[in-house]
Amino acid sequence: MFSFRSNSFSGRLKLVIMTASLLSVLLAAAAFVMYEYTTIRQNLVDDLSTKAQIIGQNCTAALLFANKEDGEHTLQSLQAQSYIRIGAIYDKDGLLFAEYVRPGNPFAPPARLKSEGYQFESNRLQLFQPIYMNNEQVGSIYIESDLEVLKQQFRSYGTIAGLVLIGSLVTAFLLASRLQRSISRPILSLSETARIISHQHDYSVCAQKISNDELGLLADAFNQMLSQIQQRETSLQQTNEAMAREIAERKKVEGRFRLVVESAPNAMLMVNHHGEIVLVNSQAEHFFGYPRKELIGQSIELLVPERYRGNHTGYRVGFMAEPQARAMGVGRDLYGLRKDGSEFPVEIGLNPIETEEGAMVLSSIVDITERKQLDEQLKNKAEELARSNAELEQFAYVASHDLQEPLRMISSFVQLLGQRYKDSLDQDANEFIHFAVDGATRMQTLINDLLKFSRLGTRGKEFVRMKCEPVLSAALINLHAAIEESGATITHDPLPSVYADESQMVQLFQNLIGNAIKFHRENEPPHIRISAQRRNGEYVFSVRDNGIGIETEFFNRIFIIFQRLHDKAKYHGTGIGLAICKKIVEQHGGRIWVESQPGNGSTFCFTIPNKGERLQ
Repeated sequence: MFSFRSNSFSGRLKLVIMTASLLSVLLAAAAFVMYEYTTIRQNLVDDLSTKAQIIGQNCTAALLFANKEDGEHTLQSLQAQSYIRIGAIYDKDGLLFAEYVRPGNPFAPPARLKSEGYQFESNRLQLFQPIYMNNEQVGSIYIESDLEVLKQQFRSYGTIAGLVLIGSLVTAFLLASRLQRSISRPILSLSETARIISHQHDYSVCAQKISNDELGLLADAFNQMLSQIQQRETSLQQTNEAMAREIAERKKVEGRFRLVVESAPNAMLMVNHHGEIVLVNSQAEHFFGYPRKELIGQSIELLVPERYRGNHTGYRVGFMAEPQARAMGVGRDLYGLRKDGSEFPVEIGLNPIETEEGAMVLSSIVDITERKQLDEQLKNKAEELARSNAELEQFAYVASHDLQEPLRMISSFVQLLGQRYKDSLDQDANEFIHFAVDGATRMQTLINDLLKFSRLGTRGKEFVRMKCEPVLSAALINLHAAIEESGATITHDPLPSVYADESQMVQLFQNLIGNAIKFHRENEPPHIRISAQRRNGEYVFSVRDNGIGIETEFFNRIFIIFQRLHDKAKYHGTGIGLAICKKIVEQHGGRIWVESQPGNGSTFCFTIPNKGERLQ
């Protein structure tokens, strides 16, 4: 039985050449036959399509005038082609219009039109093609042919391919017998050299280089084996040197890192995933009172007060499960435990670090003892200030009450004096009495305004959601007399609901509208418009008038207490109204400002947050 492996190298080489040649010729022949077969099929389709196009052009009139006889007469031209079995014409509705069937053909055309195109079956080709006239389909044509022409040409090409195959095999055998010697001889020579070295262990024998092809390169490679080993040794040494440099660089980076940690102003501790301390800087030694060697390898819980240790382990494990840089113990007071047992308040920042030894956490610890002391001092100062404010409020109330009583008495008695001795006194005396009463009245008004101003920062209701339009109505009722006297016209846009102190909002609207009425132009009644718009989470209110206006340089001054721009004889008042407005708006977390030009009126604007609580 023939065995390929047991055959000689030259015999196997000859067989390989023959097999490769046979397969190449077979593939070429198959490709040639398949190409010709596909080409013949396509030519047949193109032929039928051309005939269908010609017949379709010749039968458009028959389709348009429904002349079946003309259509059948046109189809009779297919008799000249013996391979065409059936021809048929369909109208635009897909119904059979005219047909031609070659005598002896058992098939008939389809009763209705199928989809356009062509299809091959086992022994026939069917083609459907539309008929157009003026770019409008007026019908379709169907042609069916047998495949005898295709089969005859395919048999002819098959015979030619077989003859070519036989000739190629004979030629391949002759060439293989001659060419295999040039290939097998160098290999046989190299094999003989390897056999000699194997049996005699004579490594001085070199392989003979017979050719300059791949086999010659194989011989050269065999002879250069020792030099390649030396090259590998050199490469290995270079690799070792590169690794040594990399290790030295890593040591430098580690040294820089340790230097940064050591020079940090905060205590720095590095802890591994077991909770053991692996790195300590000098500040940590100073904070906790431990020498460095006593901390390395110890559990981090050593530095946690006893009362917190139970929960600290759980916090640490939870952080290692989802590590991210963050502050430790947000919302909780944290304390560190010194070696002497004393505690001190701390702030801790946690930073996860990936190392070759696994995940680590670098903790930055700040001693906040001084800050806590300052916070306590601030708290005490705040409480002291609150007590002082309460005492000032009480003083303002008592002072206003005690001052108003003498003023009322002075005013009353001076008025009685004027009424009783009015006819007995001269004009100067009556004028002096009027000045005394007016001064007492203004002093009383000033004291009341001061009392209102002082109470704004210490008293007030909790903010509630309230509608501004009823508040505006209450302010207008309070200003009824001034509105009637001045003939003022006051209008407003729809106003929102806000979180505010209702009584303070009444005072705010009353002061701003009262000022607009007071500072109106002569011989022109006041026109005042109140509006509000929502912007960036707050409401912007505006009180616009047509009054005398304000110079730009006084925009800030008018909101300062006791600052007046006009003579009190012309415009009465104490200079406290706008200061009260500013304080009310700031109490609600807003801002107040004025936009004005002299002679063109003023617009006072203030903001109220959309939602909020009373500022403390």
